[in-house]
Amino acid sequence: MTDNLTFNQAPTVRDSLPSPNRSGVRKEMEALPKVLQPFLTWVVGVPATDETLPQPRPRRYLAKVCGLLLLGISLSCWALVLQGWGYLWLIVGWSLTVSASRQLQVVIVHHCAHSNFTGDRLFDQYLGRWISALMLILSFDQYRIRHRKHHQDPLLDDDETVEALRLRAGIHPGLSREALWRRMIMGLFSPLFHGRFWIDRVRSSLFSSDRAHQLRSGLVVLAQLGLVGFGQWWLAYGVAWLFPVILLHQMSTLIRQCSEHLHPAPEADLKKGKRYYARATVGIFLGDPLPRADQPFGIKFWQWCVWWLRLGMIYVPIRLLILVGDTSCHDYHHRHPGVDQWLNAAIARQRDVDAHHPGWPVPYQEVYGLWRAIDLSFTSLSLIPVQK
Repeated sequence: MTDNLTFNQAPTVRDSLPSPNRSGVRKEMEALPKVLQPFLTWVVGVPATDETLPQPRPRRYLAKVCGLLLLGISLSCWALVLQGWGYLWLIVGWSLTVSASRQLQVVIVHHCAHSNFTGDRLFDQYLGRWISALMLILSFDQYRIRHRKHHQDPLLDDDETVEALRLRAGIHPGLSREALWRRMIMGLFSPLFHGRFWIDRVRSSLFSSDRAHQLRSGLVVLAQLGLVGFGQWWLAYGVAWLFPVILLHQMSTLIRQCSEHLHPAPEADLKKGKRYYARATVGIFLGDPLPRADQPFGIKFWQWCVWWLRLGMIYVPIRLLILVGDTSCHDYHHRHPGVDQWLNAAIARQRDVDAHHPGWPVPYQEVYGLWRAIDLSFTSLSLIPVQK
């Protein structure tokens, strides 16, 4: 049962159930053809009952993300060549580029910081440093130190996510849920928010106190400018690279950060304990119930069209652009940060649920829908008492 650790009324949250007791959206989807089940697991974030853990192949994942990045850039450049209706390809190109850039940062750099991307500590460190330079973000070594603090307490005032939301978007305790929503939406389109975010990125890379990171970031920028200047590809550079990895990447980051953690009630006997931390994250899953089989043919046909349209036009883009990689199962990562099953997080999480969450006093919880997850986070944030 949902308790008051999140907030008093949270009808959208429920405990995650062991496989034999499961019902609801993902269980219903098991009636669809078996060939679709891996795809549905990726979209929803929850595995089918009989899914098994495949062998992790992190280097193949890295190659896939790099290929996605190159494909996105190529499609955007092609759209500029086609012009006219060809500009519509920019939507696809930008989407692939943002998806790849977010996976590079949120998945690959993140797990390199835990030294469990490939399990090769030196390779992970080398990879994390160069991706951080490419994306013009905080030094990998500085990020690794800050991220350790994040796992000790993800809700401290100086936590990386809490601080970013407060300083860039003005999202902090003391505001109503409605005001928090307004600030997020305004931030998505605010030049001030994006300017602050971009300045933070430039300061933490090209002007970093980590001289090695500063050098790597400078070399990456010089290489880009040299290549673009040689071919006089300035328009393509701005449209195919700078726009998605600055503006769109930052929009995706803001939305994800607003759904990343809840703020449990700071009860004295629970503060800093496992029960408190377990309630600070929930699984964020996507999908709709299947249309009922007992409907008249015309209604059922229409409902199936809407069901597939919502899957393809809402949930797939969310997974591609915002809830990338294992982020839908972020609660599993916080319970098991050193485990190398990040590529199979949905299945690993369900196995932990089936085993009755060993070592943790409360079950996993889940919410269906990204916007519901954001609303849940904002509601919990609005209920935090502010000390005057």
